[in-house]
Order: sequence, then structure tokens, then C-alpha cells
Amino acid sequence: MKFKIKDKCNICKKFFFTHNSIDLPRLPITEIFLRSPNYKKKILFDQKINYCQSCHHMQLQNQYDTSHFYNKDYLTSSTNSYSGRYTNDIFYEFIKSNIDQNKKYNILEIGANDLYLIKKMKKFIRSGCTIDPCIKPDSSLKKIKYIKKFLENTSINEIDFIPDIVVCSHTLEHIEDPKKFIKMLTSFGDDKTKYFFQFPSCESLLDRRAFDQIHHQHFNFFSINSISKLLKKIKFDVKEYDIGELHYGSLMIYFKKSKDNIKNKNVQKFNGKLSDIYYDYKMYMKNLIQIIKKYQKRGSKVYGIGAGLMLPLVNYHLNNLLKDFDGILDDDKNKLNKFYPNLSTKISSLKNADLSNAVAVICSTASSVTTRKLVEVCRLKNAKIIIIPSMTL
Repeated sequence: MKFKIKDKCNICKKFFFTHNSIDLPRLPITEIFLRSPNYKKKILFDQKINYCQSCHHMQLQNQYDTSHFYNKDYLTSSTNSYSGRYTNDIFYEFIKSNIDQNKKYNILEIGANDLYLIKKMKKFIRSGCTIDPCIKPDSSLKKIKYIKKFLENTSINEIDFIPDIVVCSHTLEHIEDPKKFIKMLTSFGDDKTKYFFQFPSCESLLDRRAFDQIHHQHFNFFSINSISKLLKKIKFDVKEYDIGELHYGSLMIYFKKSKDNIKNKNVQKFNGKLSDIYYDYKMYMKNLIQIIKKYQKRGSKVYGIGAGLMLPLVNYHLNNLLKDFDGILDDDKNKLNKFYPNLSTKISSLKNADLSNAVAVICSTASSVTTRKLVEVCRLKNAKIIIIPSMTL
């Protein structure tokens, strides 16, 4: 498959140093479930992640057209997962803390997905508009206009108001040219418009060594430093920000057109080598692989707990060990009796599973809030050993 090579930082346009680059050969695509175990060649693509020490930005080097990855087997939704709801609940609280909660507003949401966030904000809506090519209108939401398009194909004339608030949750990381995207989006507003974004935090990913969160769909990983630099180029400033560590380490920002400087919250910048911390992560995973194999030799059953969308990445960093597991356990009805591409291990019911003499390997590590929940489930089921293939919980 053809792809674009991005060998310069999207923010400062500098080349990356070798020690701040990591090769991820034959990295699998994610978020696909199959009705039968099939081997698929076209799900493994070479990838490379680069980190810019100048502006503390991280990005994929090989940027594929991810629309070619997905079909009817693709599954993702804000409310399909506990962690997806949780992160939007936290983002909603962040938004509320930066607006007058006694007023109503014209609200524009980009990447509305399944409308979970706009529904939470309905008491603040005077008029609303959502832009998303996959959106499904909801008749219970009043005063909302639905535009089933990508932002770049949307005209300013299609929006019936100047927005007071613009909301964009977990969309910016998927955008090839974030500067162009933000510049177009801010053209819909005026000097008073407040913009609220959330996306995976570069700081959090590096501090937690969360390399299982790097995949083909997320082109950019912003730090507060890199997003601030980008916004200043188009004459916007971050007014407030916070990091929600429990789902992708989400960086939440509120920005608007202003001359004020960013508030200093003393976020520590990563000044080490990307190759060094990736080595730490690889050694940690290597030890876990050895532990799992020892228990398999003893005759213990081994189960993957949590059929998360990113499980193929956990399997990738465990050197494809899940192919030898006795099962993958979950209670999402949309996933039961299905398979991941190239894994013959079927997804079965967690509720009905006996873990009393088994090793439980938590596989939904992209979300700490889900991981903690699954650890408690395994504890109550008296699992012999609980293994977490993540360096933080």
C-alpha cells in the first residue's frame, strides 16, 4: 500500500535524530473483528515513530490512507467502550470548568462520532451543529444540524451560526496536516469563540512507556509544548489544559484567539532518547513473555482478558504469544465468538469463565481505567496470576 513519508517534524520542520526514531516492522492494523479465523496479509504494515526533541512532538513517519484499512468488520464508537465514555465524561467536566454554566451557547462539534459528547452538553445548547462523515442523527436531540461530511469538505455557509464553543474530541491525532485542519476550523468562529480539544498526550505516552498505544491511525502525538507552538503560528493561545491519565493519557486544551500567554503548569518535558525508553519497554515485555511461557509449561491455562480494539498491538509487543492462549475473554456482545485477524484464539465470555487455576493477561492496556476494572474482575474470580503488559496501571 502506498503511503506518505513524513521525515520532518510537523511543527518545526526539522529532521529527526536517529536515536529519536523507532522502527516498528509489520505493525498490525487494529479495530477489526472477524466472524471466522482468517489469515490476512494486508493488515501488516511497516511503521516508524519519530520524536522531535526541539518542540517535543511525536509523529508517524509512514502515513497510510487508513480509509483503505476498514470495512464492515471495523468497530469503534465513543459509547461502545467503558473507557470511551469515561474519557468524554472527564473532557465534559474540563469544558464545564471553563465556561459560564448558567448560559446557553451555539456549539459546533467536529468528529461527533455517536453523539455521546454533544448529548452530555445539550443543556448548554442554544443551537448546535455536528460535522462527521459517519454521523447518525438522533431525533431526541433538538436544535442540532447534522453535516455528514469531513471538515475539509464543509462550507462555512452550511453552519447557521458563529459558534461560541467548538468541541473536538480525539480527532486531531488522525489528521495528516493539523495546522491546515485547525486553521480551517477556526475560520468558522470569531475572536470570542472558545475551542476545546482533546487528543493523546505525548508527555503521558513517553512517561508511561506506553508504546502499545502507537498505531497506524494516530499520525500525531502532541505535547502541550508542540500544540502551543502550532497554535501560536495561527495567532491562537492555550488558555488552560489538563491531562487525563486514565485513557490514552488524554491532553485536554482550551484555546482561543488572544495575546495572552499559556498558563504555566510545570509540565516536565521529556529530554531523553526515544530509543532508550523503548529499550526499557522491550525488556519489560520480554520478561513477561518468559513468565507466561513458564506457566504454560506447568500446564496452566492462559487467557487474554479484555478484547480491546488495540489488542493486536499488545499481541505484537508480546511477540504474537496470544496465538497460544486458551482464549480471549470479554463480555461485549458485539465481540463474542469473533476473532482478530491472524489470531485463531476465539473471543469467549468472561462472565462464564473459570479463572481459578489460570493466568490472566490483561489486554486492554490502552485504557488504565479499563485495566483497573479488569484486574478487579480477575481478583474476584481468583485468578492464579494476573499479568499486566503495561509499565503503569
